Amino acid sequence: MQDITKPSRALLRSTHNDEDTPSNSAYYLAVSGDLTQRYLRIIDMSWMHARLPRISRGQSLLPLADTRRNQAPPPIASISVPNTSQTSRRRIRRVRRQDGSDTLFEQRATDRPPGPHEIRRKELGDFFKPMFEKDFHVIFICWGRKERCQIVPVVITDPTDEVTAWQAISREFYAQRGVGAKYLPWFWVNKVEIVDISIAGQKLANDHRSTGIEYVGIYNSEDLVAKRKHLEQVIADYKPQDWPCPYKASTGAVYCHDDCVTSYADYAECPERTKFRAERELSLLRLRPIFTHCFLKGEIAAHNHLLSRENLIHGHQDILTKLNVWHCPELGEVQFRGLMIGDNWEGNLQHMVLLVTVILILLSIAIARLVFDDWAIAWTVGAFFVGLLSLLQKGKS
Repeated sequence: MQDITKPSRALLRSTHNDEDTPSNSAYYLAVSGDLTQRYLRIIDMSWMHARLPRISRGQSLLPLADTRRNQAPPPIASISVPNTSQTSRRRIRRVRRQDGSDTLFEQRATDRPPGPHEIRRKELGDFFKPMFEKDFHVIFICWGRKERCQIVPVVITDPTDEVTAWQAISREFYAQRGVGAKYLPWFWVNKVEIVDISIAGQKLANDHRSTGIEYVGIYNSEDLVAKRKHLEQVIADYKPQDWPCPYKASTGAVYCHDDCVTSYADYAECPERTKFRAERELSLLRLRPIFTHCFLKGEIAAHNHLLSRENLIHGHQDILTKLNVWHCPELGEVQFRGLMIGDNWEGNLQHMVLLVTVILILLSIAIARLVFDDWAIAWTVGAFFVGLLSLLQKGKS
């Protein structure tokens, strides 16, 4: 039997060789120095890439050599590098407003054909052109029924002289109505009112030819009672303020304090300004009967400048501005503030019946004179009809 020998102690391979590791700190300094050099190289390369696009011509850091050709390529700095600060932005073309400052926009606007609104404006401008051949201001006057009135623009040479303006209005009215309208009692002017006039077209004579600068149309009267009540209500709703903003008569304006409601609210209006404006409009509204006096005697307008204050004097530009209120406006939609001149004849059935009655009585007297050949009998017949008319009048009352 063989002897079993005791095996020698098993030796395991060490995972860490102590003999290879130096015992001093020189090894650690070498390793740390190597890492430091690597980090410095990385930093140098990053700095070079960051500064490379900014290097000027002739300052190339890395000279390149072409192995296929002998001549050297241009330095890296000579290659045009786009500026990221400029290429990143979008190039925006700003379109200017339509105020005549953009030449390209004007050229395109003039090149395109005129639209329906421009064509309509030109047609209406040509219609009103005869009124402004001498480039004077005008005042529109009308008379007749509300649904069918005659309209005439009165030329005003000097808008600041209202005495001459009223004389021109009176002269033009009687020229249109006839000389007898100034002396016959039933044609006397009894009212002059402010109305909104709408022109329907030119006035035509019997041969369908234009009679000149005369038009036919309609007018709408203002509801003065409702307007007066509204202004009185605005004044009544005013609440007295602790520190009211003063009104200066020399300028006709209200000067607001720093603590006024308009200083911290854009949508609000100064209470004093609202009250003073309503009071002034109500004061001018009470002066409307003076228009009749100014028509009958123009000298009264020397100290009452009501035509300009009521915006009754129209210029060429004022009429052209009205053509832009609506898209493709109709002629009747272009309204003008004017004067309606009324006399005793218009719409007064009582005067018409009285005139017919007087004519019939005179005619009966003439017929009785021819039939009976006696003036006494003729006057008796006339007295009979007068008595009959008075009885009929009492019966109606």
